[in-house]
Amino acid sequence: CGTCAGTCPVRAITMEYGRPNINRDLCIKCGACYAQCPRSWFNFDVMNNYEAIMNAIKGAME
Repeated sequence: CGTCAGTCPVRAITMEYGRPNINRDLCIKCGACYAQCPRSWFNFDVMNNYEAIMNAIKGAME
């Protein structure tokens, strides 16, 4: 839906083919994308693990 991309304070998320794509170099792991995602079912404990963040966002968008 793009809510996560619109919420990102550093514009680290772009939407490609209806799915979020996170720029690892720009992401500050602030959690804003998680907090605003209407499909959010993941735990904030993953914030310390970049791969877990990516997997959680991809899973929420499916």
